[in-house]
Amino acid sequence: MDLLAFFLFSALFAVAGTAGPTVCSCSGPGCGDSGTVDCTAEEDSCIGVKDINELTADQSTLIGFYKSCAVAADHVNSSFVFDFGDEGSLSIASRLCNDTDCQPSFDYVYMEAFLNGKTCPKCYKPGYTSCKDNGTVSCRGDFVTCAVISGEMSEGPTKIPFAAKGCARTDYDGDISEKAPVTIASEVYTYKFVKVTFRPANSALAAKRRFAFTLDYKDLGPQRAFFFP
Repeated sequence: MDLLAFFLFSALFAVAGTAGPTVCSCSGPGCGDSGTVDCTAEEDSCIGVKDINELTADQSTLIGFYKSCAVAADHVNSSFVFDFGDEGSLSIASRLCNDTDCQPSFDYVYMEAFLNGKTCPKCYKPGYTSCKDNGTVSCRGDFVTCAVISGEMSEGPTKIPFAAKGCARTDYDGDISEKAPVTIASEVYTYKFVKVTFRPANSALAAKRRFAFTLDYKDLGPQRAFFFP
């Protein structure tokens, strides 16, 4: 084998080794009876999406599944669980894989049954791109992050913007705000996160300490000048 043929063979082998799947499991609109879909040349991954939506007007729970081919660069490989307290909650898991059947999950932690002493501002306002704090929500388990979201839910031509704040848990590696807007399509609904910011949740103990310090400072009266500049 001459040198040119060797390099051509090596290049073809490398391309074949990194090629994405040719077929993926399919669920949702547009899927045939076979339960699979043929991927295009641009689609280099399979995707599986699961969403649990409790933001409905009647407080019902809607669960959706979606599987198909995908262009990996256009999607996130992460899960997001948002708790807005009595305003509702939203959980979305989006998984990319080279297997035919991607299995999205939220990695439920049993400690979610317990409050962890942290709090976040809460609000949910459909039809708006921002919302004012409506009290606080007590975070649970490993929800140690506060989220502020400006997004959009859509089904076909119907689009509803929404704004929300609450506790969050995510395994997203990086700053989702840098990738925004992020669009995740599920079985029925498509979610677009136009802007998402995260910050560490407040500690209830720290808040009590700040309150106690303020109270003590106030109650010192004229003597406080002796203790504080």
